[in-house]
This record gives sequence, structure tokens and C-alpha cells, in this order.
Amino acid sequence: MKSLRRLLLCGLSIHLAIAAGTLRAQPATLPPAVVADWSYYNNMGWKAFNRGDYSIAENRFEKAIEQVKPYRAISQRLLVRSYHDLSRVLYTEKRYADAEPLEKWVVDVRKPDPDVNADVLFDSLYLLALIHREQHHDAQAEQLFHEALRIEEKAVGPNNSSLTATLCDLASVEFRLEKYDRAEPHLRRALTILKRSGSTLNPTYADTLERYAKVLDQLDRGDEAQAAEAEVERLRHDFQGAVEQAQRAGFRPTFGRRAADFKPATP
Repeated sequence: MKSLRRLLLCGLSIHLAIAAGTLRAQPATLPPAVVADWSYYNNMGWKAFNRGDYSIAENRFEKAIEQVKPYRAISQRLLVRSYHDLSRVLYTEKRYADAEPLEKWVVDVRKPDPDVNADVLFDSLYLLALIHREQHHDAQAEQLFHEALRIEEKAVGPNNSSLTATLCDLASVEFRLEKYDRAEPHLRRALTILKRSGSTLNPTYADTLERYAKVLDQLDRGDEAQAAEAEVERLRHDFQGAVEQAQRAGFRPTFGRRAADFKPATP
């Protein structure tokens, strides 16, 4: 915990130190040896993360941060990247209170950066939204999911299947906030996108339709809710049959909204 607090305090002091002009002049680029050391520790962090060794991953990302801290006046890109990766480890460990200030700093640095890639900013906003949602900070999560959705729509278009996860996550906090009239069109849109992509025989579609039925029930649209629930039951029965048939044929079906592992975004 002390280590995390030291890392956070260091990160939060960056803008103040630069603005005050207290940092001494340094070379115009990061020394290659520093970049190499940072890359080594950060890559080791991801290897540990993807095999489930979260304590080792946390240590390696902290080591990566230590390599570039003295050069933060030159570039914060690698420092921010490792803070983000560390936040993801803490989120995965369900240490949301520890992850929140770290990822908030990442977002605060990346949002005003005109050179940040859209997918990188999206990833930061999305992770912070998830961190807030798990702590039931639903108003904050709602705002962040909206921001992430706008970036994603601009990057991939309004009908891309990747939008369905964001729409469903946004609807989940709107439901908890009892904003059923806002959750309904988001879930309806997600269902439309999934239909267009031919993904109706998929657990994602059935799960989304089940959530939609709950929203319809809250909006006193009982007949529509019952029809949706009946469709969910039919879809799950059909999907189970398809799974069993595939297993008999020697195939292992894939399912789930997104890949099980997180992949590091391009800094």
C-alpha cells in the first residue's frame, strides 16, 4: 500500500513540477537503456498478468514505473502506460479503491493530450468506468461510459459489434440509477447491432435480451417483457443444443463478449 501511495504521489506531482519549472533541464529523448529497462519490466508484467500471477505483475509494473520516473519531464507516455497497466492489475484483483486514483490520474493526463490514440484514451476511460461501477459510484461510471462510447463510435462507426459491450455496461449503471428510460434504448440498440451481425445464437444476445426484459418490466411494458423472457429461454435451449452438437463433432465453441485476456494497448 505504501508503495502504491508513493507511486500515486509521484504521478500527481508531475504537472505541478513542470508548471513550476522546478525540474532541471534533461536530454531531449529518453536514454535507450532506460527505454529498454522499462520495456523489459513492463513486458514481464504483462506475461505475469496473462498467466494469472498478479502479485508478480504488480511488482513488475512498479519496477517499470521506477525506470522512467526520473525522466518524466521529457515524456510521460511510458510512465502513464505503466500506471494504466498497474491499475488493470489492481482492478483484476478487486482492489478497486487502490486502482481508482491511479487510473484517474492516467485519464487526467491522457484526455488533454492531442497526440493520444483514440483506442488508448477509450481503454483508460473504460477501465476507470469499470472501477467506479464496481464501487457503486454509478454516476461517475455513467459519465465515463458515455465518454468512452462517443470515442468508440467515432473510431469504429455506429453499427460495429464492439459497441454492444459498452452499451450494455452503460445500461447496467443506468438501471441501478433507475434511469430505465435511458437504459432501454441502449439495450435495444445493442440487440439491433447483434442481430445485424448474425449473433443471435450466442450467449451475449440472450444475456442482453434478458437485461432488456428487466428494463421493460420496470417501464410497465409487461407484455413485451414476457415475450422477451420467452425468447431468452428459447435461445438458451437452442444454444445448448448447438454446443452439444459441436462437442460431439469435436469442436470447442467460443463464447463471451470479449477475449478472456487483456491485451496491452499501444501507448
